[in-house]
Amino acid sequence: MYDGDKIVEKFINDMYGLKQTYHEELDHIVENNRWLTTLVLAEIWGIAAYRNFLGEASLSIFAAIIIVILSLTISCFMISILSSRYARSKVSTIITDNVFNLKKHFDDSKISLDKALSDATSVRLATFEQVSKEPKSSRVWEGIGIGLFIIGSLLAIFNVFILELMKLFNL
Repeated sequence: MYDGDKIVEKFINDMYGLKQTYHEELDHIVENNRWLTTLVLAEIWGIAAYRNFLGEASLSIFAAIIIVILSLTISCFMISILSSRYARSKVSTIITDNVFNLKKHFDDSKISLDKALSDATSVRLATFEQVSKEPKSSRVWEGIGIGLFIIGSLLAIFNVFILELMKLFNL
């Protein structure tokens, strides 16, 4: 059987391992969104450069719609980044609070070791459940942004393809 200090130490190690895992996941989401935002900005610049190359002084309705979709994409990526930063902070708070409460629980001499072990297991499972929910909104916003990026890119390709075909056939 474990003594109280070993139980607390194992719990603390589990929690800090969990914290590190989720912080890394949330940091990867932020990195991905920053990289994807760069791609979207490059695509917007490419559309503007292509329109300039054609000698167009303004955007067509279709090009404007594509720019709006790509702008919404950037918004989704920004929301995902902010959501990831908020979730990272919340994960830290949840874990710190639960570690503190468990330490306090084990310091209470009125609680038996078996009860403390049972409570530690319950708190551990509850912590895993709470923390696992945090990155979900970041992933959802990132997914929406990726979907919009794909739609905007396909529309941009279609737009250029149609314009080039029209020029080729003098339409």
